[in-house]
Amino acid sequence: MTADFFKNNRQKLFDRMEEGAVVFLHSGIAPVKSHDAFMAPFVVNRNFYYLTGIESQNVWLVLGKTAVGCTEALFIEQPDEELIKWNGKMLTKTRAFERSGIAENDVKYVQEMERYVGRKVAREAESLWFSLDRLTLPAAPTVAERYAAELREKFPALPIKNIAKTISGLRAIKTPEEIEMIRHAGDTTIKALTHMLQTAKPGEYEYQWASDFEHYVARAGMKKAFTTIAASGGNAVMLHYSDNDHIAQAGDLILFDLGAEYENYASDVSRTFPISGKFTERQKDLFKVVREAMDMAAERCVPASSSVSPSRLSSTTTRRRCVPSS
Repeated sequence: MTADFFKNNRQKLFDRMEEGAVVFLHSGIAPVKSHDAFMAPFVVNRNFYYLTGIESQNVWLVLGKTAVGCTEALFIEQPDEELIKWNGKMLTKTRAFERSGIAENDVKYVQEMERYVGRKVAREAESLWFSLDRLTLPAAPTVAERYAAELREKFPALPIKNIAKTISGLRAIKTPEEIEMIRHAGDTTIKALTHMLQTAKPGEYEYQWASDFEHYVARAGMKKAFTTIAASGGNAVMLHYSDNDHIAQAGDLILFDLGAEYENYASDVSRTFPISGKFTERQKDLFKVVREAMDMAAERCVPASSSVSPSRLSSTTTRRRCVPSS
């Protein structure tokens, strides 16, 4: 992807922002593994990546819109020679500009962010927007959530809103460049899956089957999109089984949920195979039922169609009324 791609994405968001809005997006922080800092793999926040193309951790994007125009600023960590010695190169202002298309003068260090935000919010803001995408209530607050709480205390009169759904709506409509990335990831996934079926054998552990797939993906210059599921026998009834530590026994089926990822665009494929290479009659019958159901669903997937039938909608949504409690 070029810098123009990410500049266009920001413009799409600006077009949907209201005047007086200030938007904050954070790239994320890698979780600490054991007592070693920065040892767990870092995965960038996808909404942040969509607008910047940057995959470094602890980077902030601040966007503003007023009647006069739009502003954008990127705040990165200042390169530290000691950290570079241990962990490798750090994001520079020049590289951030080249990747995101944000003017180099508007790429600043995080030490400057408090003053910049304080002046901007006090002078221009009528609402503050964050990408608040926590998955579950018990999950630990994200960096973005903590900063939102901090600004709420400093500027209690300003409403704090969630921009995540707006960005997700933009991301749902793929450009030709994005479609090409997804196709490339999908093609590699199928090739890696075929490779695995040719190399893995009955009597090997599920993780050995998965490693054959992941080795092909890595050799193709990609990453696995998520933790590979290789669920043999009864393990397949667990929706997100990922221990992959049982032996794939001859005569059983094995379910895979796997995918390659290219430039942060992922494929996601689920397939079930007979470990011995041939279905039993009972397995074949079950496979046919599932395949027929899948083909029937695929025939109904046409533009402007819904996954919920009109009759079901009318029997649930339109006939229910909300009655205020007394």
